[in-house]
Formats: sequence, C-alpha cells, structure tokens
Amino acid sequence: MPQDTRGPIRESSRAYEAAVLAMLTLAYALNFLDRQIINILAESIKRDLQISDTQLGLLTGTAFGMFYSILGIPIARLADRTHRVRILSAALMVWSVFTGLCGLAASFTQLFIARLGVGIGEAGGTPASQSLLSDYFPASRRATALAIFSMGLPIGTALGFVVGGYLDALVGWRHALAIAAIPGVLLALVILWFLREPHRGAADGIDGTAMERPPFGPAIRELLRKRGLLYPVIGGSCAIFVNYVCNAWLPAFYIRLHGMDVGQAGLWIGLCVMTGGSVGVLGGGILVDRCRPKMHSAEVIVPAVTTVIALIALFGVLLAETTRTAIVWMFVFYTFITAWMGPTNAVVQRTAPIRSRSLATGLQLLIGNIVSLAVGPALVGWLSDTFGRSHGVEGLRLALLCVPAAGLIGAGFYIAARRHLQAAPATA
Repeated sequence: MPQDTRGPIRESSRAYEAAVLAMLTLAYALNFLDRQIINILAESIKRDLQISDTQLGLLTGTAFGMFYSILGIPIARLADRTHRVRILSAALMVWSVFTGLCGLAASFTQLFIARLGVGIGEAGGTPASQSLLSDYFPASRRATALAIFSMGLPIGTALGFVVGGYLDALVGWRHALAIAAIPGVLLALVILWFLREPHRGAADGIDGTAMERPPFGPAIRELLRKRGLLYPVIGGSCAIFVNYVCNAWLPAFYIRLHGMDVGQAGLWIGLCVMTGGSVGVLGGGILVDRCRPKMHSAEVIVPAVTTVIALIALFGVLLAETTRTAIVWMFVFYTFITAWMGPTNAVVQRTAPIRSRSLATGLQLLIGNIVSLAVGPALVGWLSDTFGRSHGVEGLRLALLCVPAAGLIGAGFYIAARRHLQAAPATA
C-alpha cells in the first residue's frame, strides 16, 4: 500500500483531482443506494414480515437515522484530527457489510438492528469526504465540486429504486440487499489504496497541518454562534426532510394509489431522481459559483427559491388525477428539491473554521438527519396509519400533503441567513 504522502493540493494535477472527486462521488452514491434501496423493497418487506406502516417508517428512517445522526459528530471530530481517507474507507466497509446483513433478517427487530449498523457506518462517510474535497478545491471551484459530489444523492437514490425494484422482482428483497453490498466493499479497498491524505487548508493557501484544535465544547459553540452557517443548515434540513420523506413513501404512493407494481414504481421514481436530481444538484452549484462574485448571498437565495418551487411541484404529484401527470410533476419536484445541496454544503465549508470543517459537516448531518430521518418517515407512516382508519389507501396521500409545511420553514431560514453571510475568506 502506498505511504501517506501528504502534499498541498495545488501540487496535484487536475487529472488526479478529477479522479478523487469521482471516487468520493461514487462512495456517496453507494451511501444513498444502500440507504434508500429499502424504500423500494418496503412493500415486499411489509408482506413478508407482516409489519405496519409505522414500523416501515421506523425501518426506512428512524433505525438508520438514530446512529447516523448521533455518531456523525464524534466521527467528524475524529476526521478533523486524524487520517480522513482511512475513516472513509472503514465507514464504507461497515455500512456495506450491514446492508448485506439486512437481507438475513427474519423479523422486524433483526432488520431494525441491521439498519442501525448501516447508519453507524454511513455516519463516517460524508464529513470525511467533504473535508477532503475542501482541501482539494479552492473556494472559487468548491461549490461546483461539492455539487458534483452531491450528485451521488440522485444517482445513488435512483440506482436504489431502479436496481432494487428489478432485483426484488427477479430474486427477492433479501438477495437484492446482499447484491447491493458488494460494490461498497470493493470501493472501500480502492479508496484506501489510491487516495492521498492532503494538507488541511492547502486549497485556501493556509497550512493547517499543525494548527491547534479547540476542545470539543468550544468548537461546537463556535459553530452554533455562526448564524450564517446555522441558518442554512436548518434550511437544508427542512428541504432534505421533504426529500427523504418522499423517497421513503412515494413508492408506496404509486403502488397503492396509481396501481403500479414494484418494478414500475422503482423505474419511474429512479428516472426522475436520476435526471431531475442530477440537473438540480449540479445546476444549483454552478449557478451559485457564477452568481457569487456579484451576490455573496447567492448561496442562500438559490436554495430558498428552488425549495419553494419544489413544494409547488410536490402538490402537483400528490393531487394529479392521472399517473402521467404525477410523473411529470415528480420530475420537476426532484429537479428543484435537490438544488440546495451544493450551495448549502459550500456555505458551511466556507463559514466554518478550517480546523473544524469535518465537525461542521457532522453538525449539519446531526441537525438534518434527526429532522429528516429519525422523525420524518416514521411520522408520515404514523399519519398514514391514522388517516387510513377512516380514509383507507387515501390515508397515505393525506399524510404526504402535510409534508410541504417543513419546506416552507426551510425557505424562511435561508432568507433569514442572508444578512448574516459575509464574503469573508476561510479562517484557520
């Protein structure tokens, strides 16, 4: 295995930077594939294990989100102090193995525990990856790089829906989960072998390798005092609440209310996530990089506007009278509900001190995923069961119609963040 050859990022070739970005994006895509594949398998799991919508919500959200949210902070803290490449490789190996173990579950409890393991592994992926990218790409190219990285969300989610739906019909949900685990195990080994650990702060012209790290408590308090960081994090958390809830429940929505089978639902949702989501994620990052020289608040204005447009499209999905119209609105929804990612990740990395960038990402994941994963899918599942007692299958539609309220709150926080942003360079 090559030795740890740290060096300033600006000495790396553009080709190597592109290779690093591609591998980290692929790891992020597998993060979402392994996280989201259970959503398209949910109806088969429900029939096989004889569980309720509330239990499905616990499996798709709470079981994963509990440790994913909580462990993001200590693992991010570790990433600010130690070898990020090794942390990322180990995390990828852990979540992939537990994804395979999900396929062996014989009860709700066993599957819940295995999903906890997936969340434990995935907690280490994003903080290390975003911190590495911030040391590979200067501020002038960072939003675009993080937007490309964030394309792992629509790509991985789409593959989870399409491949998961196909494998469910072909070999069943258990084998689908086992097959999904294989690419992550292989990529973990490639990352450990290929990626160099860079100097911290090199892309910002700062040598952060020997900088003193503040104690955990002061570091967290320093981040929470930065409203220009905290408000966009809350805004993104509300947007991803809407996104994750729809990822968890739109398959069931199309199966129950539009008569699709699992394969059809997975294909159409996957195509909309892949195409619309990719356009939204990449477009949001590029738009902000182009607008920021003239408008430093572009990092929050763009997400605010796109989130509101996405909410309008979601009403179109839920209230459409025909399946074709619902699919068109779904494409629009996924295009705009993902545009917040690149800009928000960029403003978090720009406003956080270099010595605490991984910790800032961990804080972002903690807030976002407690709201969107630990609470969201289970809450909608409970509402679906509650409304379903009097409205039958329409109960799920009524539950989902409550979701846009969270997006409006998020847009408000993005607008509030505008006056707290400063066009300041990164600090140690």
